[in-house]
Amino acid sequence: MKLLDRYIFLEWVKVFLLVLVAITGVIIVGSMFDDLPDFIEQKASLLDILNSYVYLVPSLFPITIPISLLVSLLFFLGNLRRNNEIVAMQASGIGLFQITRMLWISGFVLTLILGIFNASIIPLSVERVKKIQNKLVVSKAEKEDAVESTGIISKLVFDNVAKGRLWYVQGFNELTHRAFGVNVYIHDEGTEIARVMASEAYFDKEQGYWVLRDGRETEFKSHEGGPVKSIAFDEKIFSDFTEDPDVMVSLSKKPRHLSLFQLEDLLGELDYGGNPNIANYAVKYQSLLASSLSCLIVVAIAIPFAAFGVRSNPMVGVSKAIMLFFVYYVIANIGGILGSQLVLSAWFAAWLPNFAMIIFAIFLYRKVV
Repeated sequence: MKLLDRYIFLEWVKVFLLVLVAITGVIIVGSMFDDLPDFIEQKASLLDILNSYVYLVPSLFPITIPISLLVSLLFFLGNLRRNNEIVAMQASGIGLFQITRMLWISGFVLTLILGIFNASIIPLSVERVKKIQNKLVVSKAEKEDAVESTGIISKLVFDNVAKGRLWYVQGFNELTHRAFGVNVYIHDEGTEIARVMASEAYFDKEQGYWVLRDGRETEFKSHEGGPVKSIAFDEKIFSDFTEDPDVMVSLSKKPRHLSLFQLEDLLGELDYGGNPNIANYAVKYQSLLASSLSCLIVVAIAIPFAAFGVRSNPMVGVSKAIMLFFVYYVIANIGGILGSQLVLSAWFAAWLPNFAMIIFAIFLYRKVV
């Protein structure tokens, strides 16, 4: 590593780490204000509280790393320009790419790191935090002898188009995986061919199927629609009812509350093609994958934006960062809306903000070259 490369890298990385710690700290402090009262109410141990926030930190990286990278680059490069250091380097015959090549390498490395984290560590982190929260909820419910009434999701609907089964559940316990007031409508090409009703049901995790209790199974003629037979049962195994309850619950939650693994399981279980009910989940899944490229795009924008921007004050770079992320957020929301309405494909809707920023980066480089 040349002396110039080492100087550029070390001076930038100091700013980057400082900004990263500051932004992460602000988010965690804000989260503490929201969560600590719940922890106290649930009588959580200090270890559970610490583990919760330790696992929370990696889940913030898709937000904190790109923001910290952009703010640090704009601040650092703006400071170099204000002190005429970039002009001095260029006067010595050093090109812009030579000056900033360590920043490009750093952006590429951060892109790889974020990609690895998005694919493995961050989903595990999100799920670990959820497990700790569920553990505390169950612990409190056990002390109050209210496990069966805790974690109830009302009116759970799950349409498994690929397997021709529509589930309607009056009440589902997310903690015990027990369902109450279960109705399963079995259809073939839009025609109902059978219906199963039960007062209670549970999912056998070892065998991978549902067991229904105190119910009735009714079959219909495919064309006439009248009942052929109706049989009551006390308890019956439905080995072909393999719908994962975790996936069923995921569909009742907002996409931003699900990890990459949960979204992947949901989209794998359901037929996405033309289904507006899960379009938001497909867009969110693609957005998580697309976010890995954000670090490289940030470098592409920040270098010409800061190196040839306003000379007066490096804090101007910070205000530019806020403006850029606001524009990125607006484009991302527009893409999300169009994707959820099936106007755009989930892939294109998720990558739309990145495409817009790449075009903006090319525009900036054409101005400075």
